[in-house]
Amino acid sequence: MMKPLFALLESYKAQMQEQMKAHDISLDVVHVRLCKIIAMEGRITPQSLAKRVCRDKAQITRMVAELVKRDYVRKIDNPDDGRSVWLSLSDKGVAFTQVFLHQEKQIEAQMLQALSPDEQATFSVLLEKMAASRSAH
Repeated sequence: MMKPLFALLESYKAQMQEQMKAHDISLDVVHVRLCKIIAMEGRITPQSLAKRVCRDKAQITRMVAELVKRDYVRKIDNPDDGRSVWLSLSDKGVAFTQVFLHQEKQIEAQMLQALSPDEQATFSVLLEKMAASRSAH
C-alpha cells in the first residue's frame, strides 16, 4: 500500500529538484522548508521555528546561519525580548519563495490532473487524516 505513496513522493521530489536546478537554486530541502515556514509566518523566532520542524534549536541556528549567509533570511532584533531575534525573509528570500511556491503549485496541479474533483477532495481528506494520526503519536 505504501509503495505508490513513496513513488508519488519521489516523483514530486524529483520534479521540485528539477525546477530548483532550472532556476539555479541550490538550497536543500530543509532550507526550503524553513523559508516556506518563515514566509507563511512573516516573522518567527528561531525557537518557534525549531518547534515547527521538530528540530533542536542548535540545528535550527546552524541552518538559519546558512540562510542568513546566503541572504535568504535576515535577523531582526526582538523589541519585546532583547535576548532573542525575529527571523524574516530578505528580498532574495521572498523572491525565491514566490518562485518556489509557484513551481510547487504547478507540479501539484499536474500530479492531481489524473483525479476527478471528488477524488482530489477524498485524497486530501485521507492525507490530512494520516498526517493528524502521525502527529498525535
